[in-house]
Amino acid sequence: MNRWLLLIAWLSGTVFPYTWLRNESSRFRRLVDTFFAAEWTHVVGHLALYATLAFLLWWALRRAPGLPGAAATLALALPVGLAQETLQTLFRHRAFGAPEVFDLFVDLTGVVIGLLAACRVGEGNR
Repeated sequence: MNRWLLLIAWLSGTVFPYTWLRNESSRFRRLVDTFFAAEWTHVVGHLALYATLAFLLWWALRRAPGLPGAAATLALALPVGLAQETLQTLFRHRAFGAPEVFDLFVDLTGVVIGLLAACRVGEGNR
């Protein structure tokens, strides 16, 4: 599959307003409540989501391991996290606050994990 299509699909899934879908669908609400009721599962979900996003950004942009590639990936991933958290607050009808800041911190930690994986893969391709 084309790396850009995969990245666009992942980005779309990342910023999709799941809060809206949870409010609209009782089946989806049960699914989310089953898997993400505990805070640790929420954190692991965000880490995995953003680690994968970072890896795909690095891969799609064909970045070499190192600081410039990491900075570019962080610069592109941060607005995605902000957009996701902003959409969630809009659908929850509340202001951007501490829970969103925490999620952004977790998201950026996931980006770092994804970058470390990307660098590891990059080293293996030398």
